[in-house]
Amino acid sequence: MRVSDVMSRHPAVCTVSSSAQTAAAMMKEHDTGIVPVVEDTYSNRLAGVITDRDLCLTVVAGGRDPNHTWIEDCMTLDPVFCVAEDTAETVLEIMKRHQVRRVPVVDNGKVLVGMVSLSDLVRHNAVDGRELLAAMKKIFAPKARVKKVA
Repeated sequence: MRVSDVMSRHPAVCTVSSSAQTAAAMMKEHDTGIVPVVEDTYSNRLAGVITDRDLCLTVVAGGRDPNHTWIEDCMTLDPVFCVAEDTAETVLEIMKRHQVRRVPVVDNGKVLVGMVSLSDLVRHNAVDGRELLAAMKKIFAPKARVKKVA
């Protein structure tokens, strides 16, 4: 099965000049924890992603005003992505390797064409159950922490 068979098309997006408040409102409205960030809505070229975790750790925990914090100051740059022609197994491997549950889908010009989530793969029975379970164990495992040396 291909990513194009299971992905969500035309996801809501924000731009690098949107506010953190705008991104949070989009997440609430669309019931998602991630919003793709595009350079501008004309090109729709992927610039990054903003996640609920980005907002929490950078804006809220940083004591910043979400109405005056711009996405470019708190987004995840250079996110992993896939293309619509990739197989479901390929995108599952990407998710596993990078410990992410949602991946932007782009064309050859890095123009956003959709989003694919772990939930999409499950809902469409796109991958073998054993592969899915192994990937989930890796995706949800705590990330290794780097110890600071005094």
